[in-house]
Amino acid sequence: MTALDEKLLREIRAIVTDCASATPPDDLGDDDDIIQLGIVDSLSLMEMVAAVNARLGIWVDDSELVARNFGSIRSIHALLAGKGR
Repeated sequence: MTALDEKLLREIRAIVTDCASATPPDDLGDDDDIIQLGIVDSLSLMEMVAAVNARLGIWVDDSELVARNFGSIRSIHALLAGKGR
């Protein structure tokens, strides 16, 4: 993983933590299902999308708002990294 990938993962983790509907555990892994764990709900998901746009300058299309793209920190990373940050 490149330094840029690591930086993006840290930024995504910060966004998830800031927008979470429940406090994420300290040991939250990049592959943990943040929806199933109750860390993210529909409202916090929308807040995360707004934060991604504001903080990272990356636009997320409505069609991309699916659990497979926002189910974990790693899946969010895959979506955003694929947008050519």
